[in-house]
Amino acid sequence: TWEARDPRFDNLGGGGRGAGADHEIFLRRYRFLDEYREAELEQLREESRELGELCWRKARKRNRPDVEAYKGEVDEEVRRREQQDKDRRRAAELLDAQRRLQREERERVRSTGKTPYFHGISEARRVLAEQKRGKKGNVRDVKAERHEQKRAGREKRRLPARRRGAEGLAT
Repeated sequence: TWEARDPRFDNLGGGGRGAGADHEIFLRRYRFLDEYREAELEQLREESRELGELCWRKARKRNRPDVEAYKGEVDEEVRRREQQDKDRRRAAELLDAQRRLQREERERVRSTGKTPYFHGISEARRVLAEQKRGKKGNVRDVKAERHEQKRAGREKRRLPARRRGAEGLAT
């Protein structure tokens, strides 16, 4: 027997992140769902506002735990969907960075004849982080500074005790 299935929720539909070209085709085919998601999110936000007003007005007369509980559920759903959207945007940026790296590497191989190197996801993340840092302007990178401090501390601990003490006296 044949069963109808929704490819968005089925691994056979090519929706998995590791599916490569299939994943890209999948994303293009179901791009219209982004508009639906945005409309649903706007409806949920409006419902949350209305429930908030209802809770505030009814609070004077009598306590309505059922409305407040429902408002909490709606608020949680709004937060969850916003986080999913943020994750989707982040994944799209990462995919773009990865494609850009692949394109640049292909061009280098074509022009200079160098041996191809296949960049991993960590390289794409690094490129993305540098781009974001560049957009911020002349803001110091606290995370990188902290990482450097930790690394220096680890190296200091690995030094023998005699040299550690002597290091402090020399200054």
